[in-house]
Amino acid sequence: MNLSERILRIATSHWTERSCFALTLAAALTGDGRMWIAAGTAVALTVGAIVAGSIAPLREARHAARDFPHTPEYEAYARRRAANEADDRHRIELK
Repeated sequence: MNLSERILRIATSHWTERSCFALTLAAALTGDGRMWIAAGTAVALTVGAIVAGSIAPLREARHAARDFPHTPEYEAYARRRAANEADDRHRIELK
């Protein structure tokens, strides 16, 4: 497991969610300004970790989408699609 997957796994875990909720609830109950700062910091760090952990998979998806038309699988798909479109031109559709 690489670093971005580990970051996402920790940031989206139930324990992280529960701890952020507990800090927010404690801040709301006490009304203390320092507690609100702590809760806001915890939530901001969690959201930042989710965003930082999502960058690498999104970049990989972008590269995969860009490189997809040059794969042998896509060439076979394109040939099958062209053959199907050629067959579809001779069909009569009843509505």
